Amino acid sequence: AGYRLEGAHLAWEKTLHEPRTTILLPVGWEPIAISSPATVTTTREGRVAIQVYNPRVEPAAIAIRAARAK
Repeated sequence: AGYRLEGAHLAWEKTLHEPRTTILLPVGWEPIAISSPATVTTTREGRVAIQVYNPRVEPAAIAIRAARAK
């Protein structure tokens, strides 16, 4: 939830309050930009999982852009 289309790209923005968060992209999408260091993996179902770790005490604003996989 929270995704929106911006032209041909998928956009997701949120302020994260948890120290560790995993964001799953919809099937068929791959990240092209992530505003924070992250670990990107693929689930068994073929979805891209983006794991973000925020070591700071204050919340972190994260923005992700994705494009359809080729």
